[in-house]
Amino acid sequence: MRRPLVLIVEDESVVAMDIKEALLSLNYDVSGRAASAAEADELLQQKKPDLVLMDIYLEGEVDGIAAAAKIKEEYDVPVVFLTAYADKSTLDRAKVIEPYGYVLKPFRQTELRTVIELALHKHRSEQERAQAGPVEAVDERPRIEVPDFRSLVKSAHQPSHAMQVTIKNFLESIAPISDLSEEVLQGIASVCAVQSYPAHAVIVHEGAERKEGFIVMSGRVAVYKTSAGGKELVVELLGAADLFGFLTVLEKARFPFSARTQTVTRVLWVPREVIFYITDNYSEISRELFHRVLERLRKAHDLSRSLAHDKVEVRVASALCAMLQTLAEHSNGKSASPEFEMTRQELGELVGTTPETISRILNRMEDEGMVDLSNSGKVRIVDSKSLEEMLKNSMRGGK
Repeated sequence: MRRPLVLIVEDESVVAMDIKEALLSLNYDVSGRAASAAEADELLQQKKPDLVLMDIYLEGEVDGIAAAAKIKEEYDVPVVFLTAYADKSTLDRAKVIEPYGYVLKPFRQTELRTVIELALHKHRSEQERAQAGPVEAVDERPRIEVPDFRSLVKSAHQPSHAMQVTIKNFLESIAPISDLSEEVLQGIASVCAVQSYPAHAVIVHEGAERKEGFIVMSGRVAVYKTSAGGKELVVELLGAADLFGFLTVLEKARFPFSARTQTVTRVLWVPREVIFYITDNYSEISRELFHRVLERLRKAHDLSRSLAHDKVEVRVASALCAMLQTLAEHSNGKSASPEFEMTRQELGELVGTTPETISRILNRMEDEGMVDLSNSGKVRIVDSKSLEEMLKNSMRGGK
């Protein structure tokens, strides 16, 4: 059986050699290595590869995204992007191309194989469907029974009618939960609870039994772990509509973290039985939720990689960019504010340094026009592009 033929488009020769060795060890053939979009076009015509591994950042006038767009238009070959770091605007451009996957550098061989195999499988399936021609759509999905949620969640406290309307409206604003029917959303709203907390209130204790998941409706929550020595380390910051506290209940073990409000915060508590009902009965919603888990894991890997950087400035820039992206993703369609509350202590815990060092770095960033610290206890990002450029240059070794 012929081994899949892969074209490498990477302008750094050392990186390209590492990729080639990894592909050969994984039982793929390599049709060659191109350092530019023009060279890639020549090799595509000559070698006719089965898949292209494309670095997003290429030297020259045409970057990897533009090159991938041309490949999609002129060749029937799947493209998988290679990247060490990409800012949000670059990723938004990449999504338009609809690549067959992403591989983050540095990569593990198992990750590389998984992405390539999924890309090849998806491409074969698309070709088979195209050859078979159009098929009349028939909805054979069985109607999902809507349970009596009051019976499903026996210990549920029933909120008032007005509160149920508030809960239902909030759930309708969160994808993919918003895909549930009106009847199901109404039933879920009848067994959830809303609670308001002052700033710095602990809402989840590490080791507590998971009976409910939570979603921040307004305000912000810090997720933290406690070390053996009793030190608290902030590991996540959750804004409105963030599903992290909702998804953690999918694992039946006790909470592996504590959670504390940073500001006056309103939280929606969702019974575990409701969460299991959704994941057990709605496969498309389940896939999207699990996709979000994997995306969260990818972001955690990105942050871990940035925290391994020698320069504390780069680690701080990475944490600030991650915060800004999280706020943008969970702004419910509104324009996300570039200002958020965060103490020097909390930011220091995120990046592994002291509050004194954080103060020095933030003051320097303020002098350079990247942030504004005029509001006590708050950080306002003024120039996100400069922060992203700092990260891009560091991850690419100044390339």
